[in-house]
Amino acid sequence: SAVALKKRGWKGDPYCCLCGRLETTKHIFFSCSLARFVWSGVGLAFSRDTIPKSLDDLQVGGIVVFFKTNMRLGFIMFAGFAWVLWKARNKMAIEKVFPKHPVDTFYIGLSFIQKWGQLLKPNDQEKLAKGVELLKTWLNNYLPIQEPSLDIVEL
Repeated sequence: SAVALKKRGWKGDPYCCLCGRLETTKHIFFSCSLARFVWSGVGLAFSRDTIPKSLDDLQVGGIVVFFKTNMRLGFIMFAGFAWVLWKARNKMAIEKVFPKHPVDTFYIGLSFIQKWGQLLKPNDQEKLAKGVELLKTWLNNYLPIQEPSLDIVEL
């Protein structure tokens, strides 16, 4: 994170290039608007009323509850979305390339989960496939809120 780099003498900007808040590890993975979108989508896919606000929310069995699965599969799903958030952050901060839409980030996280799921035992692959289907269903039903433009006047 930018805060960690600052402690090592880095001269760059300590603020998130997407939302302008102080960029800590917690911010990248949980507080940034992109992270909140991703975790909200995951939460809706798994019928959760709340989303994790820090790693603490996922400890002591929280990951099992949030993803409605066992610890091993929960970690794979968490890792897929955490990895995509980290990669997106680096692309924005280093290359100045921003996602066209946050759904793109969600899709990429889901692709990591599917790729890494192939490394599991067949029984776990079947269980993971059920979670992947829930995530795909949410994506297929996702409709962004389209608010009417306020600067158009009817004559």
